[in-house]
Amino acid sequence: MRIFATVIVWVVFIGGLTLYMNQRGSVDYSVDNFYEFKPVEKVYALEVTPSFVLESDPFGLNIDNRDGSPALLVRLGEQIILKVDDPSNRIESYKVEPLHGLLSGENEIYIEASPPLNLTSTYNALRVQIIENSFSLAEKTLWSAPGSKVSGTFQFTLQDEDLNLSEEKDVQH
Repeated sequence: MRIFATVIVWVVFIGGLTLYMNQRGSVDYSVDNFYEFKPVEKVYALEVTPSFVLESDPFGLNIDNRDGSPALLVRLGEQIILKVDDPSNRIESYKVEPLHGLLSGENEIYIEASPPLNLTSTYNALRVQIIENSFSLAEKTLWSAPGSKVSGTFQFTLQDEDLNLSEEKDVQH
């Protein structure tokens, strides 16, 4: 009787495992099945406000025959949406309106700013806002340790259906 019970247990176990392995290959687990990306309908803006005067990084890579890396770089995926190479000598806000490339659902923006060398002993901050029709939709403040760049990601969610943005991008100071 024990041998018969052992055989039954093994048949159920191996049969269940075989059934699972055969069924597992028939389901498509691609990312396209889980998320539907739709462009957004409303006009959005991005505003970046540093707590310091921007300065190009003198230790950055020399790309395109420029001195150092940009003072402010903002990316949405692979797209550069704001790049400041020659900043002014005062603290100012940078605004990109309309903001292109946003998708319905999760979005992530990468920000990198270089403070001046004389501020290596202080903490620095960078305020980032997503604005929808003059109202702040999402905001985050990025901080840096003394002597380092202010950099980080800003994640936010949009719940719109259709894209209705013009193709012009204006940077206002």
